[in-house]
Amino acid sequence: RVLFRSYRLDPDLQALHRAHPMIAVWDDHEFENGAYRDGSPGTEPEAWAQRQAEAKQVYHEWLPTHVDPTEPLYRAFSLGGIADLFMLDTRVAGRDRPLLRAEFDQRYTPGRQLLGAEQEEWLFNGLSASQAPWKLLGQQVMMSPLQVRGALEEERERAIVLNSDQWDGYASARARLYEHIIAEGVTGVVVCSGDIHT
Repeated sequence: RVLFRSYRLDPDLQALHRAHPMIAVWDDHEFENGAYRDGSPGTEPEAWAQRQAEAKQVYHEWLPTHVDPTEPLYRAFSLGGIADLFMLDTRVAGRDRPLLRAEFDQRYTPGRQLLGAEQEEWLFNGLSASQAPWKLLGQQVMMSPLQVRGALEEERERAIVLNSDQWDGYASARARLYEHIIAEGVTGVVVCSGDIHT
């Protein structure tokens, strides 16, 4: 609450909220950096459920999300028949633990989840059913494979900047999404990402 109160005192953020409607989604930092479905690096496993519940409650206290704090934050919006916006939770709801550098070869492990099975099914069904010309995926992390400028493709596996915190660390989950889009003939998909520190 102290952190959210300090954020909300920022005059530029206040002006932004006065001027524009928002559809918000959290990042892992609202829980703890590196958070995932079952824990976080700095919280003991037995304390994680309480920390997660408190973080969700505080988030909803400070942002008008129109979502019950006990419900998942992923949701869909129809934007005037032009687009369907699918707001995803790629940080907490179903995310497996981010891989350590030494584990990065496990990113292709079948069943590895960034969205979680429930959210993944919800998204796939929504994409298949959408009649809107555009399907927007609003989500927190970079989906495209990270290509370091100047790095040769054959050197990419040894690149220093591989980021297991984004979709690169969940390559099998990304492949399932791409395969669903192709198999179902879903068109007009646009990915909007928020959290890339460049």
